[in-house]
Amino acid sequence: MALSGYRLIVTGGATGTETGAKAEAGNGAGILATALFNLDTDPLELADLSSDEPARVDALMLRLDDWTSTVRNTAITAEESDVNQDTLEQLKGLGYIQ
Repeated sequence: MALSGYRLIVTGGATGTETGAKAEAGNGAGILATALFNLDTDPLELADLSSDEPARVDALMLRLDDWTSTVRNTAITAEESDVNQDTLEQLKGLGYIQ
């Protein structure tokens, strides 16, 4: 997730549509790691600012939550698509759909 020259990288065990504090409170899986980088001053992403800027991390996590919810709520199933059976089988074989 990138916003205003910053990039937030999230790795971990959050499930469903919630990340960050919502995931920690809601499902116990939590986030294993977050990293925040200022791309204007650190284009190589060498200096993790997540512990120095927790408010910015929280703001980006909220945006990520919103985006994830939107994607999940607007996604269609394979059965709802106009994709032919051969293509569906190829996508399943590649792991894109279940």
